[in-house]
Amino acid sequence: MNAQIRSRRVEEPTLHSGKFKKSDLAPERAPARDIMRGAENKGEATMADLLPRLETLKGRKRVLWRRETARGGSFGFLVDAQVTKEEGRILLRFSNGIANTGRGPMEVGGDTNRETRRGGKRSMPAYQRVYQTEGPPREVFVGRMVFDPDPDHRHWHYAGFAEYNLYDASGTRRRRSRKQAFCLEDFDRMKKRARAEYPRCRPTKMGVSPGWADTYTWDLHGQQVDITTLPSGTYRLESVANPTRRLVEQSHAGNRATVRLQIDKAAGRVTIL
Repeated sequence: MNAQIRSRRVEEPTLHSGKFKKSDLAPERAPARDIMRGAENKGEATMADLLPRLETLKGRKRVLWRRETARGGSFGFLVDAQVTKEEGRILLRFSNGIANTGRGPMEVGGDTNRETRRGGKRSMPAYQRVYQTEGPPREVFVGRMVFDPDPDHRHWHYAGFAEYNLYDASGTRRRRSRKQAFCLEDFDRMKKRARAEYPRCRPTKMGVSPGWADTYTWDLHGQQVDITTLPSGTYRLESVANPTRRLVEQSHAGNRATVRLQIDKAAGRVTIL
């Protein structure tokens, strides 16, 4: 099938036009410092940490409220995989959602004072802000923020938040995506009364609140694996959150999700097994 692929636009939350209500928004947290910089803590967890726990969603899930549609419903994650033809390529497309089921927020931001430009590419160091049961948050170096200059984007992403793999029936990895960069925000409310700390992503503050998920639907740029040269057959699609494990979490147990599927390229059909 031919697909109309789009970009997820980053916009200010609107309180009265189907975006967010005041009761949805968490009080603004004071940052650890005005700009994330200074001494870098190591990534070991402490007893005082209020840590996130990233869970890659799989199957059909009940979403209480989705930012893009301003309503809830049942949505597919990974299991909505489909074959599309785009500019001479055959792609396996799918929706990917990463929920925060932990006690604390998953928050990252960049140090704008250390931005670099190389070969036309802009990046800056990324830090995770880990909140504590008492006292100020601490910061952990977790990689890079990268700027997407595409006219439909033109905003910052945290690089390496997820990775997609495709394995054949023998268990051999046939495709590995580049590590996916996400502009993190509270997109899907998964739990009642969960408040949105991150209704938009900003270069110095983006993330996923407890009880929320950040979701990239199948029709967005980057939500694909190229299968042009692969034969039809049985495969295993895998999505991994925090693949480098730089982000500090309560547990990595939910980071990985897989689905088995049958791909028929001639018919343009995917069957979930």
